[in-house]
Amino acid sequence: MPLCPPICFVVPVFLLSSFSYCKGADNVILERVNDHPQRLALLNEHATSFAKEGLRTLVLATRRLSAEEFQAWKQALMVAAATPTGPKKDEANARVAALVEQNLEVGLCLAARVWMCLRVRGGSCWDW
Repeated sequence: MPLCPPICFVVPVFLLSSFSYCKGADNVILERVNDHPQRLALLNEHATSFAKEGLRTLVLATRRLSAEEFQAWKQALMVAAATPTGPKKDEANARVAALVEQNLEVGLCLAARVWMCLRVRGGSCWDW
């Protein structure tokens, strides 16, 4: 399990289908994307160039879920919610995530400079 797992949420749309939206670091999200290898290589290249410039990357990906996939996810979510805290809950949450964090399509790749401000004698800001 990665140190910083992606954050995903599911949005039901009527009764026909739903959408899963996931956001996270490029190295976490891109391994869950189902896309043409050349496009993935290009996305990785851009993310690497952003990182070399000292920028943090954020990728937003999505996936359309069928009504059956949504129901399976919802049922697994209810089981996970009812599981007591501990290793079994972690396993149940991982099963829930696995249902929607696969075969994603990249929607957006962002790069941003992160500023860290510390109040030390007059307050100064440093790039981080």
